[in-house]
Amino acid sequence: GYIFSTNTLRTKTTAEPSANYFGLKTELYAKPDSAFISKLKSIKKNTLITGHSNTVDDIVNMFFDEKKVEGDLKDTEYDNLFIVKKKGKKYSFEQTKY
Repeated sequence: GYIFSTNTLRTKTTAEPSANYFGLKTELYAKPDSAFISKLKSIKKNTLITGHSNTVDDIVNMFFDEKKVEGDLKDTEYDNLFIVKKKGKKYSFEQTKY
């Protein structure tokens, strides 16, 4: 339903295949603040967010009252996929590699 990326070549390039496949426009975001998280929480469709090693943990953790991702990822980690699902008013979390 939606794709979000920061305005860097790497994150936009990561989002591009999905955007092309689903015929979606990638929307840019500047930082993972409470306004951005509120926007994400209001979306009722599947959403892809590409981010950076020092902000992905913030995005995931802002959905929960506890830390799900302990801290910034290593700059060399490019294969993490964090899945946040909503069922009713509750969120669940899963981490995997791609």
